[in-house]
Formats: sequence, C-alpha cells, structure tokens
Amino acid sequence: MKRSNTSHTYYRPMTTAGLAAIVQDDPVKFRGSISRSVNNIRVAAATIWKAINFGSPVCFADLFAVDHRVATYVVSAVSQSGDSGSWIVEDPSNPPLVPSWYGMLIAGDRQQSYACYAEHLLTWAKSNIPCSFLE
Repeated sequence: MKRSNTSHTYYRPMTTAGLAAIVQDDPVKFRGSISRSVNNIRVAAATIWKAINFGSPVCFADLFAVDHRVATYVVSAVSQSGDSGSWIVEDPSNPPLVPSWYGMLIAGDRQQSYACYAEHLLTWAKSNIPCSFLE
C-alpha cells in the first residue's frame, strides 16, 4: 500500500519475510528516527549470535546483521542511538513492488547494526498480545 505525506513517499510492507527468505546481500532499508532519513543498507549476515554491551554484555540469538551496501573507507555507523525499533524492509526499488518486512532494528555498533526477525516478533506478539488482527 503506497502512502504519502507532505515530503516523503513510503510503502507499507504487506508481507513478512520468513527466516529462510532472508539471505546475505539482500537490499533493505530503514528510516532512522533521529535523522528521519532513509538508510539504504544490505543484509550482512543472517542467523547470528551476538553479545552486545549495554553496560554489561547481553547475548542475543537468531539475529541478522545489516551494514552499508557499498564499502566505506571511513568507519560510519549504520544506525544511530534512537534508531532502535525501526522496521527493516525490503528495498522497494527492487522487486517485489510491495516490500516485505524483514525485522526490527535492535542495536548497533560502529561496523554493523542488528535486527530481530519479523517472524520472531509476530510469534511473540501472537502469544502475548490479545488482538484478533494478528491471527
């Protein structure tokens, strides 16, 4: 479904990409909540385990990593503080025209950012949120 506001056109994902459908180098994007700009990125790795330091290390399982589509020669973070919760979606400039929802950005460091799979988020929501539209 295509929507538009005063300055941006965006596409609302209508499908969820399953775990098996997400592969390395898939072109994806997210809109940063701080910069408000669209970040064109790629899936760097799928199904990883990662320890992320939030004051003390926290281990995450079954994440996917995203990074810049083109190598950067100066280290530049993919996401900024405050971008957590942004949806990672398939890039609409590539088929299909209606992008799939890949997941949600949860953390980042100077080299990559990390996302939880949409399929896991929906499974959690269906078992924890009483809502008929999730069925």
